Amino acid sequence: MDRQVASAKSPTFVTGYVNQAVSFGANVNQSLSSSPISLTTTSFTIDAWIYPTRFSNTKDHSIVGICPKDSIHECLYLTVRRNSFYCNLYFGFFADDCQGNEIIQINEWIHVAFVFETNSLTQSIYLNGKLDANRTATGSFQATSDNVTIGNVPLINPYSGSNYFQGMIDKLAITGREKSACEILEEATLVAYFSFNSRVELIDSGPNSLSVVRQSVSFVSNGHSFQAISFNGSTYSYFQISDLTSLGISNRPFSISLWIRPQNLSGTLVHVSSNSSGLGWCVPFLGFTTNGSIVAQISNSAIRSAVGPLIPLAPIWSHIVEIWSPTNRLRLYVNNVLVASTTAMTISYTASSVPNYATLANSVSGAGVCGLGLLGSMGPYNGDIDELRIYSRELTAADICTLYTT
Repeated sequence: MDRQVASAKSPTFVTGYVNQAVSFGANVNQSLSSSPISLTTTSFTIDAWIYPTRFSNTKDHSIVGICPKDSIHECLYLTVRRNSFYCNLYFGFFADDCQGNEIIQINEWIHVAFVFETNSLTQSIYLNGKLDANRTATGSFQATSDNVTIGNVPLINPYSGSNYFQGMIDKLAITGREKSACEILEEATLVAYFSFNSRVELIDSGPNSLSVVRQSVSFVSNGHSFQAISFNGSTYSYFQISDLTSLGISNRPFSISLWIRPQNLSGTLVHVSSNSSGLGWCVPFLGFTTNGSIVAQISNSAIRSAVGPLIPLAPIWSHIVEIWSPTNRLRLYVNNVLVASTTAMTISYTASSVPNYATLANSVSGAGVCGLGLLGSMGPYNGDIDELRIYSRELTAADICTLYTT
């Protein structure tokens, strides 16, 4: 939020989903408050990344609230609510409430969104970009403007008991309109997007504005879509994205989509590592085999691979998508066609457990040190790349078709 935030008992800043997050300690009653915001009789969306570390309260664990009065439609509270043995998301208008269905786990980053549409009086809860629950309220939010409290809603204490949040909250946003389901899905699961077009060559156009570094690259005007980034095949030519938290979470689905125009069929296209040097936990996710076939890879006690066909050389552009999910395992698409998949030994994805780096066209210092898998070489890639997207979800065939045809 672009507002001044005051602290009741100062929480701490720690590594978050992106850059830094606020860490709250329920045992020391930590919370924040901002200047007044009015959501009276209007549609709104409140979304955030949360990382709960303990559900120690008897009932509620508050994420955010606007609650000047403890009466129906005048107290907004968004919490994780304990119900017997399980905890669910909860969207409260004080006795006119919507409860989520999915069980909320501790010690993992999740995206939550709470949407109210004033004409239909619909309350909706989204978890990781998917609709978790909705219902029709009996009225709209009626409270006059009041401070936003984060990590605690004091006026519900007599009804819920202590409701301080234990864990981290990041990228909290309050928007005075209803966000669409598509918009929420993109915010929750589009990790990074680089179009490599002029004036935004180094800008992440996705929701997280991730940081990048580049070395010995150029930009060409005849990309697949407007401009593209070009790598010269030297050991110093690369483009690196940092703070890829989702790729560091074991068994979380991911998809990587990009267009390539290779000058030769060798080297690394996408190298993922826990260190910026390319070392630590490190796997070349996309590259070429010894005979020039495209290959997609993951880590699961060893490197597991799905090998596709040979890719045409420049001037032909090819669309490449690597997907892993617990349901469909490792899959590789080329030009909107599923060309390789494997279920054997890819039932799980063993990640680094820390925010990762993704390096295009180079394995940096990982070459010759990290496992090759079925790559012929972890040397640098020589060619062009365009329209890079990284998702924390499994893209559907329809999603891939849209990316291929637009």
